[in-house]
Amino acid sequence: MVAMTRRTFASLLASMSALAALPASRAEAGGVPFSPADVDREAEKLSMTPFARSNYRPPAPLDTFGYDEYRDIRYRPERAVWRESNKARLNLQFFLASFIHHDPVDVFVVDDGGAQLLTASRDQFSFGLSDGKVPQTGEFAYSGFRIHGSMNQANVNDEVAAFNGASYFRSLGRNQNYGLSARGITIDTVGGGAEEFPRFTKFWIEKPSSDSAIHVHALLDGPSIAGAYHFVIRPGEQTVFDVNVTLFPRREIVNAGLAPLTSMFLFDQRNDHAFQDFRPAVHDNDGLAIHAADGRHVWRPLLNPNQVQTTRLEMATPRGFGLLQRKRDFRDYQDLEAAYEIRPSAWIT
Repeated sequence: MVAMTRRTFASLLASMSALAALPASRAEAGGVPFSPADVDREAEKLSMTPFARSNYRPPAPLDTFGYDEYRDIRYRPERAVWRESNKARLNLQFFLASFIHHDPVDVFVVDDGGAQLLTASRDQFSFGLSDGKVPQTGEFAYSGFRIHGSMNQANVNDEVAAFNGASYFRSLGRNQNYGLSARGITIDTVGGGAEEFPRFTKFWIEKPSSDSAIHVHALLDGPSIAGAYHFVIRPGEQTVFDVNVTLFPRREIVNAGLAPLTSMFLFDQRNDHAFQDFRPAVHDNDGLAIHAADGRHVWRPLLNPNQVQTTRLEMATPRGFGLLQRKRDFRDYQDLEAAYEIRPSAWIT
């Protein structure tokens, strides 16, 4: 059973001419006019200029925070965008640039055709035991955002989806815990060279008119490519992403991955002898499934090898593919905290 569906890359347009950048635009009071086509135009212009890395560094001590300190950073729910201002129950919270997520993103909210840039500030966040170490002023920045809504219970503000770091994003279906992530694109993941990690640098998020869907637009930038991403996210029993993408390469790209998925597999009954562990299995997903154009169903179990392995499966126009978590009983994992039995699957058509 597929617990979460992504109708991802439903329309993928790739221009193979060398095309990149507008300088970061800043919204004036009341916002500036916005159209989704603006993102495509900005991506094309961006691809026609040399790639420029961000030189932003979070103010000390955020720039040296470790994993535990980073986990203590909490966006204050009462500051959520649209929490009280509209009838829709979908709202936004944010990640603060820190730990391994140093790269800043610009986030614009779009209302009635106008885009307004949001500004990160210290008072939007709590810092747990590190609160006294964080300065009151500084050049704070967002690294990403989360979408919240009443997906599982009325009047409970559950997390629905998150975008944070490079081009990673992830989502939940009803009554699930986070597991695998999707990525906007991969560059040189296979082939022996250094992998490239293009990242989303700007987001435009439209104010939802209901809790059934939210529109997110993103600008992608990397050394080899720029792109415009348009997401329609529909939370529910199976959370669905409709994605339309236009890509503008800066160079010829030999190894690119479209609609890539990233997951964790440590062990199951096939290799549990290598681990001193009471649990029968530890994984977010246990295999790659493909529905071929001729109707065949292909299953490739995930492994935990000693070195990198690549499996090549060649076929034309598959009907769908995805990473699945097939076992759905607590007895399959016996982990009260991780609850691997409710980790999502992802299916792409």
